[in-house]
Amino acid sequence: MSQPITSPRQLLRAIGRRRSGDYEVDPWGADPDWLDILSVVSPLLRVRIDGAERLPQHGGALLVTNRRVGIGEPIALAVGLRRQTGRLVRPVGVPDGKTVSPFVRRFGMIRSSASEIRSVLAAGNMVVVGLTVSLRREAGTVASELMAPALELSLPVFPIATVGGELTGSWRVHIGTPIPPPSSVRRTPLAAAELADRARAGVQMLLEDEFPSRLTGA
Repeated sequence: MSQPITSPRQLLRAIGRRRSGDYEVDPWGADPDWLDILSVVSPLLRVRIDGAERLPQHGGALLVTNRRVGIGEPIALAVGLRRQTGRLVRPVGVPDGKTVSPFVRRFGMIRSSASEIRSVLAAGNMVVVGLTVSLRREAGTVASELMAPALELSLPVFPIATVGGELTGSWRVHIGTPIPPPSSVRRTPLAAAELADRARAGVQMLLEDEFPSRLTGA
């Protein structure tokens, strides 16, 4: 596991590696140093995380969070968890386009594809899936096919409430307890749909319990 940058000297070395081309990316195009560089050079991106101790220190896990327009919530979560846990979190949502896609992959993002999510999870990474866009403090929904890889690999799924905004640069994140697996032991589309419903309900409950005064805020 790549260790996060924690000192100015490490930051300068990372930038130097980019200039010389002496660095590597993983099979999905991620360059962990880029996420650290973003974290270090963006002091205005403030992320407070509660419940990070619930996440596994090693191995794959699927994180499900609410979001609004854009990818601010997944990126803030990825940066915050990198700072706090040292783990590289892979947000789902690489946009189409030959120019944009390779760039955002450098920061650990992956496609909204069940097959790519499965391969990243199987390699021991944490993946964050954003629910459908909601302009209010509502959870939205998540496609069941994006939940299926965690079910197939018997990996934990965590609901996460994320509140904040790009304009303020300040985010609050609350990580809930793992969602119990569906009652059916069979890995069927119905079981994946049930897991998706539980994830949505878990995020909504966190929003209502942890941020009740901001449910209708901006």
